[in-house]
Amino acid sequence: MKLDDLKKNYPPVSAAGHAQFMRTLANLKEEEPVKKKLSLSLALALVLILALAATAIALVTSYSVKDHIDPKFIDQITQIDQSYENDYLSLSINDALADAKSLFVAMNMTHKPGAPEVYVFPFVTAESQGKALDVDIESGFDFYDGAWLPERAPSSEGPGNYSLDMAIMEDRMPGAQDDITWTLTFHVLKPNWPIETDQYSARGYYEGEGKIAHEDYEQLFRDAYKNKKILLTYNDTTVEYSAYLPLPEGLTEEEHLHMRMWERLVVSGAFSEVDRFSRSFTTKKGERKDALEQTASYDFKDYTLTVDQVSLTPIQMEARFTITAKRPDVLAQDEVLYFEARGEDGAITATGFSFGSFGGSADPMGFIGSYDTKPLKTLPDEVTFVPFIRKTIPQGPGKNALFETSYQEENAFTVKVGQ
Repeated sequence: MKLDDLKKNYPPVSAAGHAQFMRTLANLKEEEPVKKKLSLSLALALVLILALAATAIALVTSYSVKDHIDPKFIDQITQIDQSYENDYLSLSINDALADAKSLFVAMNMTHKPGAPEVYVFPFVTAESQGKALDVDIESGFDFYDGAWLPERAPSSEGPGNYSLDMAIMEDRMPGAQDDITWTLTFHVLKPNWPIETDQYSARGYYEGEGKIAHEDYEQLFRDAYKNKKILLTYNDTTVEYSAYLPLPEGLTEEEHLHMRMWERLVVSGAFSEVDRFSRSFTTKKGERKDALEQTASYDFKDYTLTVDQVSLTPIQMEARFTITAKRPDVLAQDEVLYFEARGEDGAITATGFSFGSFGGSADPMGFIGSYDTKPLKTLPDEVTFVPFIRKTIPQGPGKNALFETSYQEENAFTVKVGQ
């Protein structure tokens, strides 16, 4: 991948992007134990009761994907029950739900009492039929930008509870065709310098009193590194700090951009990697349907469209199209082209869209649509896509914009899918 491609695919984090890392702080209270003199027999009985209670609590509080999925997928859960322990933390990888396109895994991780503070980053790899798959974290931001132990801000899923939602990136590599072996590698980092929290991010540095210009905000992180300090945003993330680290000697800008966040932090000298460990497990092949006709093309009045991929599992559907405008002004600046998906049971709910922008016939636009298939009784044999244009209508300062939607029923097309 070229440097320009990296910059285009991974632009600087926006102010809106920061918001997804914000957490709600929770205050936990513990009652003081009551000290009383006990007989030996009563004391032993209490020890036994407490031991049994502790075991029951451990079983109850073990985080599971069962807490989040539709009950109809319970029998498809892979029980993992793998653990790891070092001087800093205890980790258990509990269970997972996987299909031929993704993985959702649940874990518990706790800090060892009295141990130094550490910063944990996971890295996930996968293979099927002996071939490596290209996977990436879709959600689970507590791990995406690293998890502090002890927690600087509680996990969004509850103290000690963590999950990862992984997706197979099929635009760059073919998807799984059989059982998948997943490997989770954890990088444990220890900070070498004093840690401070940026005071602007907590209250929105572009709004309200005490706002700061973006250039001045960037300089805060450069100055922190220069003074051998670690500056966090939103109490626990190093996304901005990592973004403004200087280029290490002996590395090109492309090599530095291509590094994982934990690698940049270690190379910078601000952190040291004190441990690294991996755990692997295998999930069974899942049901999947794919477009029977690859690269089918359609010629419409304002644009041409090529179907690059349509794949369905009982959990999700992904559609990828390449669209080439016949003239640069097919869409106005405030208009976006989307696609509604319809199966045998009606519309299939969209969960997300990704798209480029029209630049004339010489610059095709890539479209990626994600859809929720969990409510469907069975996977359909064909899916109809209906293009629609959504126009943004501003409502003035302080008011939410409205949207005007116009469907292009005349441009609807049907994709047949099969095993």
